[in-house]
Amino acid sequence: MLEQVAVQSRALYRVLFLIILIPLLFLAAVAVISVQTEHAIGTLTRDPMTVANLHPITGIVSNVGVLTWAVGAAVSLFTAVVLLRRGDERPFALFLLTAGLLTAWLLLDDFFLLHEIILPHYLGLTERPLFLIYGTLGLGWFFLFRNEIRQTDFLLLLSGVFFFGASILIDGFQENVQAVVGEWRILLEDGFKFIGIFGWCAYLVRCCARRLTTA
Repeated sequence: MLEQVAVQSRALYRVLFLIILIPLLFLAAVAVISVQTEHAIGTLTRDPMTVANLHPITGIVSNVGVLTWAVGAAVSLFTAVVLLRRGDERPFALFLLTAGLLTAWLLLDDFFLLHEIILPHYLGLTERPLFLIYGTLGLGWFFLFRNEIRQTDFLLLLSGVFFFGASILIDGFQENVQAVVGEWRILLEDGFKFIGIFGWCAYLVRCCARRLTTA
């Protein structure tokens, strides 16, 4: 046992160093932010539900959506790295890499409310141009990797895109929809987005699983 620990220590000391260093740097940055913004350190380290004294199920749909984004991003990026290291499936690896990065950005957007609060407040970007940018990036991704997409079960991808589109459509006609269904509009808008997230991430996970098991 001790011999194994010694061997692993010599082999993994760089990894262990990074495992400790990266969280420490992040915590140091959080401490600086706490001092600079005069927010109590607990506000930045504790669970938001505890800080705001909210019920634990507050935002449950949004939270599960973020977790689903995380699954899609992690699986795609991991598979892309594996395929790149093999060196024989570079086009498909790049397809998954870009999909994983896009998914990771959408995760950050949802988690930190980038398009709703951060970007409009600090960069002056409103939702409409941001959605235009997202749409352009999405169409560009579809065009660049159209050949790779044809090799996959793209019906899952199309289902995700369909529900995203339905959510955006409801968001664009909020007053009209609310006049018909009242406050249930929120369930429709967020619900369609939630289904879209599952469709998108299920597509990515299936792509990765099939590629790794058939390679």
